[in-house]
Amino acid sequence: MGFHRPRCPVKPGQQPGHPVRRQPRRSARGGRLVGFAGSAVDVTARWKAQQELQTQLAFQHLLFETTPLPMLVTDADHRVVLVNKAWEDFFGPGRYAVLGHEIKGLHSRDDALLQIRSNQVVMRSGQRMVLEARLPHMACSVPQ
Repeated sequence: MGFHRPRCPVKPGQQPGHPVRRQPRRSARGGRLVGFAGSAVDVTARWKAQQELQTQLAFQHLLFETTPLPMLVTDADHRVVLVNKAWEDFFGPGRYAVLGHEIKGLHSRDDALLQIRSNQVVMRSGQRMVLEARLPHMACSVPQ
């Protein structure tokens, strides 16, 4: 039993789209190998969709990184999962110094609470929200 990718002629740049699953067939008497049963599925559309998704994700990441607005993304536990280059330039510490930290330790208490409350509204409603706040231009400290 296993998967086999047959050698099929394909156009340059294309992937073969027919993985084949095969199962040995044995005789009822003695268990002698008498042949194989198998099936093939065309996965070309799925492969193409995966490639298009990867291209879209790369483009979105490029937009996020190159926007001049400092942006920070948190998870449901209010921990930093992503910051862009503008955020690094504005606040000081590099992204790897803040990833995984709670936002409480990155901004003033009032600014952190504002962001946490806004995150909670988004989580409850499922709607997007743009949070705009006046923050002083300074390097923040990262909790150890």
